[in-house]
Amino acid sequence: MKTKHTPEKWTLTKGQRDFLIRAGEKGFVIAEVSCNGIAHFIGNEKEAEANAKLIKHAPELLQMVYDLKNCIKRLTQDELSQEERDKEAQWIGEAHELLLKIDPDYYTNAKAKEQEPTTDVIFLIEKEEGSLQCDVFAFFPKEHYYHDSHPEFKTTFSCYAHVGQHSSCHIDYANKCKEATPEKYADLKAELESLGYNLEILEK
Repeated sequence: MKTKHTPEKWTLTKGQRDFLIRAGEKGFVIAEVSCNGIAHFIGNEKEAEANAKLIKHAPELLQMVYDLKNCIKRLTQDELSQEERDKEAQWIGEAHELLLKIDPDYYTNAKAKEQEPTTDVIFLIEKEEGSLQCDVFAFFPKEHYYHDSHPEFKTTFSCYAHVGQHSSCHIDYANKCKEATPEKYADLKAELESLGYNLEILEK
């Protein structure tokens, strides 16, 4: 891979008030991340160090993007040989190691996310009669909207949409709607996750 950035290995050193990213044996300074508390610098040392680590590993991240691009290209063209599968397994391992270098809490955060309770969801598309616009909404098939003493307890569930947000949805109406594609529900999924949902996406 030919690049325009400094090719020597980049290293990270910590000073009294900054972090320096250097290249090669002579230690040419690539970047400086200051954390001395002055208004136009980062006052949080942990944040400054995280930024410095990200810069330090930028060449490796760039190489990984090139490798991933080539991998995806092959997947769309031919079946992979065993040698190629082994190589890609190696890339996955290297990606995990790189993530740990940049963010030591990566596995801890990922494991904690996996252990969070999930909410089952089906993303559906509703279309009003005579309308060209299709609206995507999230249907929660295990979240009853009413208390169990309500006559529609078993048939009415919670749902969520960009407009109106949390609301109710009758099971008959949900059954009439079509499933939304990942491209269609991507924005709504991101909105729900920003609200703290750990979603388990189901098929209708």
